[in-house]
Amino acid sequence: MKTKRILTISTIVLVVALMTVSSALAFSVTSGGITLTYPSYPLTGPALKSCEPWAEPSANTISLTGIPDGSTVMATFAYANPYVGSPNFLPALTFPNVMGGTLIIPVAYPEDTTLWPVFNAATNERAISVAVFVRVTRPDGSVVKLNSKQWWIRCVPPPPPFQGCTPGYWRQDQHFDSWAPTGYAPGDDFEFIFGVDASFDPHTLLDAVWLGGGGEFALARHAVAALLNAAHPDVNYQYSSAEIIAGVQSAYATGNFEPFKSLLDYANNAGCPLD
Repeated sequence: MKTKRILTISTIVLVVALMTVSSALAFSVTSGGITLTYPSYPLTGPALKSCEPWAEPSANTISLTGIPDGSTVMATFAYANPYVGSPNFLPALTFPNVMGGTLIIPVAYPEDTTLWPVFNAATNERAISVAVFVRVTRPDGSVVKLNSKQWWIRCVPPPPPFQGCTPGYWRQDQHFDSWAPTGYAPGDDFEFIFGVDASFDPHTLLDAVWLGGGGEFALARHAVAALLNAAHPDVNYQYSSAEIIAGVQSAYATGNFEPFKSLLDYANNAGCPLD
């Protein structure tokens, strides 16, 4: 009996907890016998932390109940920077001749999260507040208006894809102007920059990026391209300059050039954003 009683109390606690969580995810407003239910993530409370709110069951729809048959419903979604700024209104959605008394409408979120207003500059966290304005025109011509409170969504958008220009790009005369923002010049010494003893001579960065063949030569040309990619402010390269130099020094120390060359080769072919 004692065990059964404990289980019963636990069950009650669980049900209450679930009811509490569920009730925190939605809010409703009623006017003219029609009820609008919408997500509840108030500006003063925790936000839904999702970069795909349209896929979240607790945030991806609004519902209207009690609609007289034959009514026309117009829903206008708006989004704004939380706390600051004027709302941006999306095109109204119109649903004529609604039957059955209930209408469920997907929330029209702006899907490019990289364009959401910055909420935390340090982490690139972005956020929007969302609201919906509903107009129900009954068959007799009377109108019921229902407006939600704001709810808000925040997330950290995925980083932009990596980029990289090949050795073939960096060794062309017409692309020497792209070297300038990197702080490196074609005549800079490969051995000095990378801190290694190279077997090829002359050994400027331009000489290295023109090398053919495999082994050390392949690593050298891809290392120069990688270093220029990493140092260029307009190239979102996968590795840092320090990582590239350390990798080259490790390859020279072991005499095993292929593994790191392959990594740089792949990174250098990620797509060049430069002219």
